[in-house]
Amino acid sequence: MTLRRHGVFTTATAALVAIDLATKAWAVRALENGPIELPGPVDLQLSYNDGIAFGFFDQLPATVLIGASMLIAALLVRAWQTGQAPAVPASMLVAGATSNSIDRLESGSVIDMLHLGWWPTFNIADIYIVTGIALWVVLTTWPAPTTVTARG
Repeated sequence: MTLRRHGVFTTATAALVAIDLATKAWAVRALENGPIELPGPVDLQLSYNDGIAFGFFDQLPATVLIGASMLIAALLVRAWQTGQAPAVPASMLVAGATSNSIDRLESGSVIDMLHLGWWPTFNIADIYIVTGIALWVVLTTWPAPTTVTARG
């Protein structure tokens, strides 16, 4: 792994974490007096999630959730370093796990603000996680395009 490749991965992951934490800080300030209704299916509604993505496993202690998230992030980084994980999905998954863990360490729960009405409230880090998994599946299950060369 080159230093440049490592720098791009680290910078992209840090930027994704910063974006998520900034949206959470904004949500706490902007939504403390109530939700904001937007045109379309998404509303902004402040929620504190004691579980993992979409409120699952909310009965587990925070230390277990943080430990599991950081273990998964470390395994993803290692998989990326050894070429076993595509860079973009790995970066998204590490950023989502890290950002939600930072949030949980700071406040004991994860701040969510995106509400669809019929689905549990979620945040940008949750989008990173779901999108990262989907991209990983696509990139590792679809065959790479082959190059056709002309013969003369």
